Amino acid sequence: MLARALLAAPESARRPLAAKILTDAICADAYRRTTGKAHPEWGCGTLMAATLAHPVVDEPCWDDVAFIDCLMIVLSMLRAMNAAPRDEIDRGDAVFEPGHPCADVACCRGLAQRRGTETGL
Repeated sequence: MLARALLAAPESARRPLAAKILTDAICADAYRRTTGKAHPEWGCGTLMAATLAHPVVDEPCWDDVAFIDCLMIVLSMLRAMNAAPRDEIDRGDAVFEPGHPCADVACCRGLAQRRGTETGL
């Protein structure tokens, strides 16, 4: 689903959009674990829920090179995120960049350190 949202975006915006959606999913998961409720904008903390806050295109055929490029973006970012120690992410050791909606929300502050460093953004 995330690759389909990336495909709906201009090529130059795809990697930043993927990072934003991944960050939003992490924030929503922290919000859900803290409050017991889904985040009002990004859902329950799944990538699908966070992705559905954005336009998506119909799933293209596997011969669509742009779609494959979008899948590669998603997979490379997921791999980079999963390389981080889980406790480091769960503790909230990092700091959201200024202006992110969760920058001032204690329950999810700092859960996206990998967004700008290991994903190549």
